[in-house]
Amino acid sequence: MRLRDYPILLLILALALVGACNSYPSKDPSVKAALKELDQLLDNREEIYRMRESRIAELRRNLSEASNDYSRISIMQAIYNEYLIFDKDSALYYAHLKDTLARKTGIPDLMEKATLDLSNRYLISGMYMEALEAMAAFDSTGPVTPGLVLPFYQIMNSLYHGLTFTITDPLLKGPSHEKDLYYQKKIREYTDATEFNHIRLLAQQYMVENDFTTARDSLEAFLNSGDHPIKDKSVLNYLIGKTYAAERNDDQALAYFARSASCDIANADRASRSLVQAAKLMLKKGEVTKAYSYIDIAYTGAITSDAHVCMKEVIAIMPSIADAYEHLNKRRIWELSLLLILMVLSLGIILFGLVRGRKMRLQIQRAYSKNKQMTEDLKDAVERLKETSDIKDRYLWNYISVFSNHINSLEEYRSMLRNVSKSMDINDVIRAIRNDDFIEGKRKKLYEEFDHAFLGIFPDFIAQLNALLKDDQHIGEGLPAGTLTNELRVFALIRLGVNESADIAHFLKKSPSTIYNYRVKLRNASIYPNEDFEKHLMDIGKL
Repeated sequence: MRLRDYPILLLILALALVGACNSYPSKDPSVKAALKELDQLLDNREEIYRMRESRIAELRRNLSEASNDYSRISIMQAIYNEYLIFDKDSALYYAHLKDTLARKTGIPDLMEKATLDLSNRYLISGMYMEALEAMAAFDSTGPVTPGLVLPFYQIMNSLYHGLTFTITDPLLKGPSHEKDLYYQKKIREYTDATEFNHIRLLAQQYMVENDFTTARDSLEAFLNSGDHPIKDKSVLNYLIGKTYAAERNDDQALAYFARSASCDIANADRASRSLVQAAKLMLKKGEVTKAYSYIDIAYTGAITSDAHVCMKEVIAIMPSIADAYEHLNKRRIWELSLLLILMVLSLGIILFGLVRGRKMRLQIQRAYSKNKQMTEDLKDAVERLKETSDIKDRYLWNYISVFSNHINSLEEYRSMLRNVSKSMDINDVIRAIRNDDFIEGKRKKLYEEFDHAFLGIFPDFIAQLNALLKDDQHIGEGLPAGTLTNELRVFALIRLGVNESADIAHFLKKSPSTIYNYRVKLRNASIYPNEDFEKHLMDIGKL
């Protein structure tokens, strides 16, 4: 071979490497079409999310103009439905708001629907005990409203299904599994054999029995029987994909998972378990970059919507993707090194080849540094999953609320005893009851516990808060370790997401005007504009 032919050989090799990077994971046209549609929807997902946000904004405007409680509840229901798979905090907020208003009306079907929605939001976040508490409002016969019987069975089925996989104690797992099966049976009995929920549960039962062909046939027949809601299409395609995956037919499984994920994205459902399954199969087929792209989107969506099951699946696959990325980096370095050697050999005859070889070495160094940083970032993301600050904030406030409510109940109990004692003319008892030392001691203990717990999570809170203030306006400096003043507690509660002055005043036993004055004082002392102070406050302690 002549020397001038070496550059041609190099070009052919380079094109081959590029072609390998852009190859499809399957030659099946249906798989390619499903993946192409999914990728297009993922590219446009922000626009889809904006459309949902626009609908929500319109509903919120309608809510502010509603003339009666019934209209407000109806609009809140629509807002809750929009937020359910889109934004965890907002969905929970409107679920509570709707529940409060429904109880105010005293209308049974409104109260029952509000309870079911609240329980459903708890279940999505994996808060099984909270869901169980909410569902305790119903007796064993379920809701009195006929139209809510099926949703009741579905939530109870999901509740005990989730508990069965969460409980590790064999003595408790058995009864939970029995209730799971009981409510599955109730759903099948309640629904017609041609209804979606009946078909879904029957197919899942076939899958448990490893009869994947029968399960798939029933699901495909129902899917092709007519037009179905997009949420149902997502579930049907997902289950069909699971049957193919169980039979190790990865191409067809990938096609159906891609179709299911496309339904999720089109519906602005951020927590797409189908996208996680598609990422697994992409990883299995060696499409590491695409697998990373899918799992990154699924992770962000699961965090935003607080989807417990989806999050567990994302966490399970993250280490595999990190390892695959590391392997891919090594392979790319080897390919680039080989390319460099061929470049030097083919172009070493002339001065241009030497210059070109030097540039390639610099490219390799940059690629290595970039890929190494990508690997480290991915590993850091896995660690951050285990320490989500939003979860700590929520549970710390729940802990505080329990103590606060306990103290309030003691005050009510003392008042009741005082009235009883008066009627019995037991003067010594009355004098003892009127003594505030016990209650104040409990309250002082609560504040000490709060200070200790909060500063355990945000140890530098005082220093970071003062960093937002002018030099001559600092507060809390010189306090004993582990303690806060009432003024500092106000902003500690705001950092935990408690924004209403009335709630803060209730906890600290201050008037709302006092709390308001605290907030105004520090806004004026801030180095930032008033409207930006609390935004910067919320960034304290974030990674």
